[in-house]
Amino acid sequence: MLAIAVILIVFAVMTWLSVVNPRAAYMVVVFFLPWGGLVVDVGLWVSMWQAALAPLIIVTFLRAAQPGWVPPRISHFGLLMILVLHAIIWSLLQIGIIPVLSVEGGALRGPTARAIAQIIVYLFSLSPAIIGALLLRTTADVLQALRISIVSLIVLAFIGWIQVASWLGLGYNPLPLEGISIALGATAPYVREGQFFLGDLAIVRMNSLAGEPRNLATALVLGMIVIQAIALATPRINGRRLALIWVFFLVSTIATFSTSGALIWMAGTGALLPVMWLTRVPIQRSSRSIVIGLLAVIVPAVLGTAIAEAGGIPVIAILSERTLDRLTSDGAVEDFDLAITSYLKANPAAIVTGVGLGNAHLYATPYLDPLFALYAEGKIFQGKTSVVRIVSELGVIGFALFCWWYLSLVWSVRRVTIRNPDLVAAVPVAAMILVVFLTTNQVAGQTWLMAGVMAALCRQRAPAVSRFSAVPA
Repeated sequence: MLAIAVILIVFAVMTWLSVVNPRAAYMVVVFFLPWGGLVVDVGLWVSMWQAALAPLIIVTFLRAAQPGWVPPRISHFGLLMILVLHAIIWSLLQIGIIPVLSVEGGALRGPTARAIAQIIVYLFSLSPAIIGALLLRTTADVLQALRISIVSLIVLAFIGWIQVASWLGLGYNPLPLEGISIALGATAPYVREGQFFLGDLAIVRMNSLAGEPRNLATALVLGMIVIQAIALATPRINGRRLALIWVFFLVSTIATFSTSGALIWMAGTGALLPVMWLTRVPIQRSSRSIVIGLLAVIVPAVLGTAIAEAGGIPVIAILSERTLDRLTSDGAVEDFDLAITSYLKANPAAIVTGVGLGNAHLYATPYLDPLFALYAEGKIFQGKTSVVRIVSELGVIGFALFCWWYLSLVWSVRRVTIRNPDLVAAVPVAAMILVVFLTTNQVAGQTWLMAGVMAALCRQRAPAVSRFSAVPA
């Protein structure tokens, strides 16, 4: 009951704000997007940003339904609607033929109820692509959303350092992984904490209010990649301020000890220069400054590792345990992705069409590895990488439609930035978010949000009044 009361309060406050100042309500959604630890279970998992977004969608829809309302043109809206119709129609056609499987968690997680609910969830998830296009009317609005997203990550990481300080100094973890949900009435056999052991050495992992450590790492890494793209593509920047924020995100990411965060950063960073070349975005920094920037990161890391090893802290062993050692263990296998891809290999037709939104677990459960089946059988699961999830649910057809729509937006924004070069960093930022999204579904919200930002930028005609250098410290 407490969880429902909290959701109702958030809904009421955001409804009022959506009525009096819809753009401010949108910025609240942007701020809380990476705060995945603020989540409750009411039959479906509801996060803070979702509870904040719902009233904004309703109020925006009611405004649009008023007589005489003329919607602004949304770039490539037709392509998006084709994707949406494909997802809805194909998922509805599956309801009569999906396997009947007993799933824990109540009636809302049953096959038929979930199949219908997932259509609603899908429409809800992609709504920021439309809401942003409607509410972000000026370049200043877009830049404000960028600043708020960076500030959100700074606050999230700062809270994480308070968590680590309390955990190490007092022996008390104030933010266990399921702490918020359990505090609001969710049931769980035990409260999990983000830590692991290297021999007798306990390593605590920062998770803050982002959920799991890897969720926090992914959000921070995405912020790092955005800053890197801005630094490379924007003609005029406040380099010192961006560098300080980037270093803070880097150190905070290290404190999560997240392997997936490191891999995502390497994938995004490695693709950054090729993406800029493909989209014809000129690099504004000299080779000398890029090399100096790399050395400024590598040299302190090497020296810090050497000093820590000399002081008895097994940094190399910790890194090995989180990376190389996991490649030879079951921990390196994406459990759910393995089961889903095994099903797709055994049923090639499903690769083309998919099995409908939210239905993958119904088909892939028999393909779970026995070790993973101990905790996953009889429960809902989906692809951890977005490629696997989209293909398993909507097939190659749905995946192609999504990529066609998103990349069309990227290219349209590139054309806008030809006459407005201060916005050119939006092109590699959008492309990098897509790269990260394809490697992990954890940034799905940010991907739809970026699509809305791109659609808004496509309407810009006047030169920018502000620059990306306005990102705060």
